[in-house]
Amino acid sequence: MQKIITVLSAIFLFTAASAQLKTTPICPAFNVDILDGIINGTIVPNSTVGQIKTKFPCFTSFEEEGTSAKCGAGVFYKDKDIYFYTTRDYIEIGPAFKGKLSLPLMGAPRNRVDIVL
Repeated sequence: MQKIITVLSAIFLFTAASAQLKTTPICPAFNVDILDGIINGTIVPNSTVGQIKTKFPCFTSFEEEGTSAKCGAGVFYKDKDIYFYTTRDYIEIGPAFKGKLSLPLMGAPRNRVDIVL
């Protein structure tokens, strides 16, 4: 009886010892400079998928180059409402964007936005 308890407790301890917590990558805050077209000082619209993934590792999904995705390759942050399309070299920022904009464009009336490019 004692051998059975010892074996069962050993199995339980080995199972618990091999379990690991799942870590989630921490992303820096998104700081978008509207006039220069740069995010956090380094990411530009023609950055590669690898550059974006290393700078912001908390992406929700991504598409590699050469896939048959509708808009091409890209890195997507659905929880932060920002999408990087690397094939077409543009960045899409949605209305629920969680980050900081250099110019407060989201929710501003059209007659208050004066950007001349």
